[in-house]
Formats: sequence, structure tokens, C-alpha cells
Amino acid sequence: MQADLSYSYWAAGHSTSSGTVAEKAGTFEERDVSGWAKEQLKALLVGLEHRTPTAVITLTELKSSTGEAHVWIVRGKRRAGFDLTLEVAWRAAMIGGSAAEASGTLSLANISPDELDELGDLIKVAVVERDEGISSDAEVTRPVKSIADKLQEQLSKLHQLLKER
Repeated sequence: MQADLSYSYWAAGHSTSSGTVAEKAGTFEERDVSGWAKEQLKALLVGLEHRTPTAVITLTELKSSTGEAHVWIVRGKRRAGFDLTLEVAWRAAMIGGSAAEASGTLSLANISPDELDELGDLIKVAVVERDEGISSDAEVTRPVKSIADKLQEQLSKLHQLLKER
């Protein structure tokens, strides 16, 4: 019984490590999973294909991804989120009379799970190369921007994967 009242016994139950009260109580935990999320993003996006009446668009490379992804455990409930900026290379093969092709980049800045519904408005498309059979950049830009629904689906998958991690 005397050992139960000793300082050593008491100190063993009280942490002196740094951290917030919530962290010490085990009610909050944050993990940075940015590297893992960027690898998952690459797997989800590269090779993604979108067909429109005028073109077939394929995402060919994740050129850059910056930002962060986190998993939080708050009072036992798992939450996840990200804030990412992406640049993805694409290739478009026009359908119809000409077998013309174009390529370029697609950029999304500071996207988070809350903004996925607005993805179509956030996409910036740059045409780097286009064959002579394509009369203007706009002829390619419209089909490339229409990939927004598929991008939203893939980014939602990333969010779900983060929640499960």
C-alpha cells in the first residue's frame, strides 16, 4: 500500500512531456501524410482518360504537387483533409476528320475537399503544342476542362483513402 502513495507511482501516471492538454489526454492526434497522399494522387491521375464528342483526353504525368495532407483523430473520430496545388500534363487526340493532337498542362491551385464541387471553375488549362489541324487553343481547352468531373471523382477517392489511413 505504501508504494501506491509514493512519488514514483504518482509520476508514472502523469506525463511531463510537451504537448497540448488535448494531446496528453489522448483526445487529439495529427499526422502529416503529405508524401503518401502525393503518391496516391499520382496513381489516381496518371493515365486517367476522358472522352468527349470532339476529343480523347489523357492525363500523362503529375508534373508537380505541392501542399499538405493530414489525418486528424479528434476525440476518437478520424478526420482527413488536404490543401494541394497540382500541375498535370495532358494529351488530347481529336476525334473526327483530322487526326490532330495537342498537349499541355492543367493546373489546380489550393484545392481542398470542400472545393471539389467547384473544380470546373478552378481548372487552368495551358496548351503547349497543337497540330495544324486544330484551329485554336480554345478548340482543345474546352474538352480538357470537361475532365473536371473525373478529377473530382479521383480527388474524392483520395479524400476517402486519407480517412481510411
